[in-house]
Amino acid sequence: MIIRGNTVQEIQDSIRSLLKEGKLHEGDFLPSVRELAEQLGVNRNTVASAYKNLILLGIVVSKGRLGTQIKIQQKIRSLEGYQAKLTQNIVDLAHGNPLRTFLACLENIQLKQFYCAVYGDDIYHEGLLKIAQKYIFSDIHQTNKINFSHGAIDAIERILQAYLVSGDKIAVEQPGFITSINTLEQQQYKMYPYTVSSTGFNVTELQSALENNIQAVILTPRAQNPTGYSLDQEQAKKIKALLTHYPHVLVIIDDHFSILSTHCYHHIIPESTQHWAVIRSVSKYLAPDFRFAFISSDEETSTKLRCKLNAGSTWVSHILQEIIYQLLQDENFDTRIKEAQTYYHIQNQKLINHLQRCNIPCATQYDGLNIWLDLPHTDKCTKLLAQQGWLVRSGQDFRIDKDISGLRISTAEMTDLQMQNFAQVMQNIYQILLHI
Repeated sequence: MIIRGNTVQEIQDSIRSLLKEGKLHEGDFLPSVRELAEQLGVNRNTVASAYKNLILLGIVVSKGRLGTQIKIQQKIRSLEGYQAKLTQNIVDLAHGNPLRTFLACLENIQLKQFYCAVYGDDIYHEGLLKIAQKYIFSDIHQTNKINFSHGAIDAIERILQAYLVSGDKIAVEQPGFITSINTLEQQQYKMYPYTVSSTGFNVTELQSALENNIQAVILTPRAQNPTGYSLDQEQAKKIKALLTHYPHVLVIIDDHFSILSTHCYHHIIPESTQHWAVIRSVSKYLAPDFRFAFISSDEETSTKLRCKLNAGSTWVSHILQEIIYQLLQDENFDTRIKEAQTYYHIQNQKLINHLQRCNIPCATQYDGLNIWLDLPHTDKCTKLLAQQGWLVRSGQDFRIDKDISGLRISTAEMTDLQMQNFAQVMQNIYQILLHI
């Protein structure tokens, strides 16, 4: 492997060519700046600049005294490995899905009089904007503008790209939402995790991240995925007071369970925060397949989003907007939301009761579609459960920079008998875990 070149551009191009040719591989270390400078007969600053550019491009990473390493690309965390294990004898508690019964039905959608949009038309449905302001974001009292996006992750990605560049630092929850973690990894952001547990959101760790000059914070205030925990009023006040000292930090709220939540929304964004957004997707109450989210934000963030979601090429489909508008206007919508909200709450509580009777440690309440069991020896536990016919997600799937002990269990599709049987199996496995 020979790196060539006399200029910054030539050196970095040479390294990239060696990667494409398979002469350099993920995890390989490059020569030291001094060594390569002597080899090429160039100034050390030239090599250092080439390495710096490659770091910004996300091709290499600095390992301090160890040197510069070809970046090991993160494997995308998904459900594929779990789906491959599914058989008729396995009960899937790893899916994280809402119950199909409560999702949208399109049989009453009327599009006969609908005219599809063309280039240059208004990008947003006026009626849907009004619903968003009066209903979806009725609890946001700051001056705000409304936008739409292709789902919550699309919104997060677009907002981050509007303000940040690769290498910027973001405070994120740990354990965290798999898709969000994947997105941040792929965009080469540096993640500063703060812990979410049954005792709440770790404000001390969040403060430490802020003191380390992070550029953004992402927080899930209700039904946090994977834990099912929600932010209480006391912690919300602490976080809001903390953020007042960092007005330049971008704050993104992913309130994905929104109108289905049994917990109050506590707004943590102070008036002093310059750039912020609250994102509420329709995935949990209409369907994930809609890939649609509402965004409430400050005016500058709204302007940046509208530049990215313009009428020339990247707007959210007007057909989709019309369908969602009609679904939200349906006379039975509120009733169905209330039924779904009650159902998910009861499902979680039923499983908690079974687990408590079997002396399995768990929180007293959860919100959302999952509950979280903070148990030791996660990998061993998931294997033992699989052998007994239960598929769950390991806490390791939701980690950022440390091992996570815990299991995520999706409750939406569980029957009463399954809950009882699962708790009894967990009781036996828990005794095994305690003696490892």
